[in-house]
Amino acid sequence: MQTLFYDLYDPHCAPVLGHLDKQQTIRLNLSCYMWWDIPPIYSSELAQQKELIVASLETMVYCLRLDNIACKELALHGLGHFYTTTPIRVTEIICDSARFIPKKLESYAKSAA
Repeated sequence: MQTLFYDLYDPHCAPVLGHLDKQQTIRLNLSCYMWWDIPPIYSSELAQQKELIVASLETMVYCLRLDNIACKELALHGLGHFYTTTPIRVTEIICDSARFIPKKLESYAKSAA
């Protein structure tokens, strides 16, 4: 998954925050922002698939380190979903990645954890 974010979303998404873009006019940004809603792997039915959860969380950590703010938001949005199944790990990731979270996203990050 990391290749998708590095090769597609990071260089091609507009630096726009999806949770503030009420009109959702940029389709690539919309798919970026909603990425973790598309495959609901944070759901209770799939929570037992540990490898899938671990790979997803590792991808979110990776996305927090990308340059594009849309990718950082995508990671935080996903972490918010995964909080229900892995609250301790999500909180650790957000705390450990704080230096990669821009001021514009600090309150969004707090709402994810």
